[in-house]
This record gives sequence, structure tokens and C-alpha cells, in this order.
Amino acid sequence: MKILDYLARSDLGAYMDYKKFYDSFSAPFRPYAKLIVFLSNSITSITALAYIAAIAYAFFKLRWSYEGVFYKLLLIPALTFLLVTILRKIISRKRPYVAYEIKAFVAKPKERESFPSRHTVSIAIIASACLNVSLILGLILWILALFLGLFRVICGLHYPSDVICAYLIAILASMIYIWL
Repeated sequence: MKILDYLARSDLGAYMDYKKFYDSFSAPFRPYAKLIVFLSNSITSITALAYIAAIAYAFFKLRWSYEGVFYKLLLIPALTFLLVTILRKIISRKRPYVAYEIKAFVAKPKERESFPSRHTVSIAIIASACLNVSLILGLILWILALFLGLFRVICGLHYPSDVICAYLIAILASMIYIWL
């Protein structure tokens, strides 16, 4: 928990000029800003559709009981989403575009709740849950989760630590999921 606290509270400014880092990191992607935003939104939509399909497939084709689908595909992702939502409100970390006045690819009205990235953790935990239905689907969704995390940093919406911790939270939640 100490590491999580360090990553969440660190403004990175004591260690580096984040604005300079971000400007340099995002510069090659700026000409493709609309494409990256489109891909980011598409990943979210594709994941939602794949998740619904995985639930239906597990219930109807794999003949999992209602309880099996509930526990294996719904409960852990829902609890992880809830935990991250609460954690974000408690930590209330400023987003990079607010803290460093950087020009984000997307205009967002939300100034706080950057840590951890809820989009990233949601897709990662859904990908982990889908691994139980289809290895290929789960792996594809994990690849999309990695791209989404990268896009969230490129767009200026999250710090790298927001995304890395989102992956760690999803992996820890997946481990709990395995023990159930």
C-alpha cells in the first residue's frame, strides 16, 4: 500500500519536468490526435461489446450456471470498478492537463480523479475475466487494454503511474478471482 500511496501522491515534478516530458512524449502523436482519440473510444466500445458477448456465450453455450457467470464474469469486475471509483475520490489526484497546464488531446471537464485510470483498470479486469471464457478473446482484450493505457497517457488524461497502477490493480483483482 505504501507503493500505491507513493505513486498516487507523487506529483512527479520533484523528479522531472512533467510538462517537458509530456510535450516530448506526445509530440510524435499530435498529428494523429483525432485518430488516437477515435481508437481510444473504439477500444472502450469494443470491450463493452466483447464483454456482453462473453457473458452470453458463457451462460448459453458453455452452460455455466447463473451463479458461475455471476461470480466469474460479473462480481470481480464490478467490485474492482467500485473499489477504483472510491479510491479515485479519496486520492483526488489532479489530472496532468490541470497540474501542468498541458494541452490534452481531449477537452475534459474533470480536473481530478486521475489515479488510478478507471478506463484502463476496467478494460484490464474485463480482459482477465474473459480469459475464463476464451483465451484468445482475453488476450486480445489485454492487448487493447495496453493500448488504451498508452493512449490515455498520450492524450494527456493520465500520468504513466495512473495507468501502471490500474494494470496492477486489475492483476491483483484477477488473482483474487482465481482463488474464488
